[in-house]
Amino acid sequence: MKKNIILSLISMAVALAPLNSFAEENEDQPEEKTSYTMTFLDFDGEVMQTLDVQSDEKIDYSLIDTSSLHSHLDIYTEQAFHTWSSTPEYISEDTTVQALYKKAYISTEGTPTKTEYYSKGADIRLDGLSVLITLEIQTPVTDENGNYYVNTQTENIIDSCYTEKTLEELFTDDKKATVNVIPSGDDKPIFSYEITLFDSFGDANGDGIIDAVDASFISGVYADLSTGGELTLDENQQKICDINQDGRIDAKDATYVSMYYAEMSTNRNPVWENLVRELS
Repeated sequence: MKKNIILSLISMAVALAPLNSFAEENEDQPEEKTSYTMTFLDFDGEVMQTLDVQSDEKIDYSLIDTSSLHSHLDIYTEQAFHTWSSTPEYISEDTTVQALYKKAYISTEGTPTKTEYYSKGADIRLDGLSVLITLEIQTPVTDENGNYYVNTQTENIIDSCYTEKTLEELFTDDKKATVNVIPSGDDKPIFSYEITLFDSFGDANGDGIIDAVDASFISGVYADLSTGGELTLDENQQKICDINQDGRIDAKDATYVSMYYAEMSTNRNPVWENLVRELS
C-alpha cells in the first residue's frame, strides 16, 4: 500500500515537471507590448496627424506641429491653437483628441460724439467710441450635444488707440476731413469717421477777426434779449455766438470771447476747446 502511494506521487511529479518548466521559462520572457493609434484632429474635426504609441510609452505632444492652426481669419480676427480636448499621458486603446482654439478679434461700438472742431490746434476726442478686443477660448468641457464651451473676455482699449493725423495735418485745404482710428501696435484703421472745421467760431460780427468787438456784439445781443427783444440772428450766427454751447447767448459767451482775445496777445493760436473746458 505504501509502495503504491509513493509510485503515484512520482508519476504526478513527472507529469507536472513540463508545466513547471514552462512556467519558469515564461517568467523570464518579457510581456509583449501593444501598440495603439493616437489621432489628432484640427479645429474642424479633420485628421491632422497620427502617432503610433506603445502601451507603456508616454505621449510626447511636442511631436504635433500646431503652427499650421495659426491663421488670420480676416484683418481683425486671429485664431491659434490653445490646447487639446484631453491630454492623457498614456493610452490603453486607440484614442482621438481635438485641437481647441483661442481666437481674438477687434471691433468697435458707438461713434465719437465730437465731430466738429473750432480750432486746428485742438485734440481729437474719441469720447463715445469703444474699441473692443474680444478673446474667445475653447475649453475641454462639452455641453449635452458635445459642443465645447467657449469662455469670452472683452476689454475696451480705446485709451491705447491713436489717430493717424492731427487736426493741423487733416485740415489743410478743406474744412472736412476723415479721421482714422488705429489700435496701438497696429497700422490698420479699425474705425474711420468724418469731422468738420468751424473756424468762424467766436467771430460774432463776421469780420474775420476775434477781438473785443465780438465780445461787445454778443453782450449787445444778450442785452436785447434781456429786455424782451427778439433774437434776430440766423442759425449760423447763433452757433458762432453760443461759445459754451448751452443753447443760450448770454454774458458768459461774451466773457469767453474776451478771454480768447486776451490769450491771443500772448498765444497766437489759442484753442477754443481748451479755453471753454478750462472755464466751464
